[in-house]
Amino acid sequence: RRDEPTHKPGMVHVSRSSKVDPNVPIGLVHTDHAGRGESFAVSLTPPPRLLRLGSGSSCGATPRQGLAAAASELVGESSGGAPAVAAAAAGSTAAARVFVGTWNLHGKDPPRDLRPWLQAGTDTGAPQYDMYAIGTQEACRSIEMSLLLPSKAKWEAKLREALGGEYVCVASHTLAAIHLALFVRRGLLPSISHVRTAHVATGIGNALGNKGGVGVSLNLGQTTILFVNSHLAAHTSAVAQRNADYRRIDTQLGLRPPPWRGDPQGGEGPSCSAAFDVCVWLGDLNYRVCGNRKIIDSLLQPPSEMDCRSSHWEGAGAHWDSMRAVLLANDQLTQERAAGRAFHGFQEAPIAFRPTYKYDVESDRYDTSEKCRVPAYTDRVLWREIQPGSVRVERYDSCAEMRTSDHRAVLADLTVTYAMGDSRLSGNKGPKRRALASSAGGGYSVSERESAFCALM
Repeated sequence: RRDEPTHKPGMVHVSRSSKVDPNVPIGLVHTDHAGRGESFAVSLTPPPRLLRLGSGSSCGATPRQGLAAAASELVGESSGGAPAVAAAAAGSTAAARVFVGTWNLHGKDPPRDLRPWLQAGTDTGAPQYDMYAIGTQEACRSIEMSLLLPSKAKWEAKLREALGGEYVCVASHTLAAIHLALFVRRGLLPSISHVRTAHVATGIGNALGNKGGVGVSLNLGQTTILFVNSHLAAHTSAVAQRNADYRRIDTQLGLRPPPWRGDPQGGEGPSCSAAFDVCVWLGDLNYRVCGNRKIIDSLLQPPSEMDCRSSHWEGAGAHWDSMRAVLLANDQLTQERAAGRAFHGFQEAPIAFRPTYKYDVESDRYDTSEKCRVPAYTDRVLWREIQPGSVRVERYDSCAEMRTSDHRAVLADLTVTYAMGDSRLSGNKGPKRRALASSAGGGYSVSERESAFCALM
């Protein structure tokens, strides 16, 4: 971070509170909820050395240019050829395939194989993703334990193992039990810039991180993108509190697009989600389905023999469609969005999967405990966009194969259209973005942390 007085010019630094392992060749800064920094890295074959960005360096004249060149050099060395993403003329666009996942792990260790959810590996038949945005709640530890021991190093190592060496973790942020990690395909690294992270606590006294949200923002080419992972207030009756949690995160998360040429103020406005070209909001949003357990169970039951013999019978698919329509009509998030009380301006793909909460662990049965909780769609992925059509949903589903938690993991397979070229040459997009952001009302306070590539080769 070049804003610290002890830093020397011509060199990219990590925060002084960060600890860099000398045995790893590339790293990024990870900040936890207490502001402590940790480094994390991926392995490259050359022995590590600090890459200086100044006169005489192959990286060019400025630190920012140096970062881009360093990323290009890393991609070329690791893949055996030129970077997959080449410089493009202003105005040209490209499409990035983005995996977005959310999972409340219920304080448990993950299963050995994450591929059914992440669709990683060449043997799965899934498309190769350019980017993974993976949000979790209660990964490996309960909320109570995570308040004392927030580190998600074990979980991040599991993700790196599952995704393989083709992906680099460019950002990671933790707030107690809430965690968000962003992995990018090496070939896309030259198009990534302005990576920043922040968090907002909405737990006890709006101070504890037992509930809240974490965010990662970046530029993909000239397109600004924000990912937010949140864990909102629990319990069926807490709809107003969930709405308030959402608004607090949206207005106080300290992430806005960087200043643009011709628009020095950047993306101002009270709503962080409205300030970016694309915002994807994921997490255990905790909105429930209104209804008693007996009625909801009847909607989730397979069709009876009498149903199948009815003159109105149109098949099992049509039966489930009609039952699911009743569930979603009573879904609190659907109702709150329709009333404009939460997630105004966001979209969600049609839900074709079963409620993701609450299951008996290691089974397909919904809660059989004394509490007998009503099944609900607590785990969701939504998005908003400034330019209509920027986001296309290829798949929106849950992962029934992983049963170690009382939640099912959810995934959204997105195609995001972005403007290629130098992220500093954005034209006049800023004023339009500010106008949209300002429509939300309220205010925000900035609390940001920025990550920059620390290239060690």
